[in-house]
Amino acid sequence: MNEQTLAALVVLVAAAPLIAIGLYFRSGRATHLLAGVDPKKVRDPAGLGRYVGIRLLLLGLLHVPFAGAVAFLPESQIMVATLVLVALVGVVVVRLVFGLSRFTSK
Repeated sequence: MNEQTLAALVVLVAAAPLIAIGLYFRSGRATHLLAGVDPKKVRDPAGLGRYVGIRLLLLGLLHVPFAGAVAFLPESQIMVATLVLVALVGVVVVRLVFGLSRFTSK
C-alpha cells in the first residue's frame, strides 16, 4: 500500500466519527452535549438536533472527496485540495456556531 492510499484511509477513518456523531445528534438525543447551549433555554430541541446533526454529517462527508483527492491526485495538487477542505470546513463551522442562536431563547 502506498503512502497516498494510506493517507486516504486515515482521512476516511477520521470522517467516520463525525458521521456517527452527526447521526446521533440528528436523532435529537444529544442536544444536552452541546457546549455553550443551555438545554433549559432551547426552544426547539428536535430542530436543534437536526441542525447540528446535518452540519456534523456534512463535515464528515466533506472528507470523503478529500480522501479521494489524496488517493488519486498528484502530490503537487494535494495542497490545493487541503486548502479547499479547510475553507469548506471553516464555512460549515462558522455557520454552525452562528446558527445555534436560532434555537435558544434569550
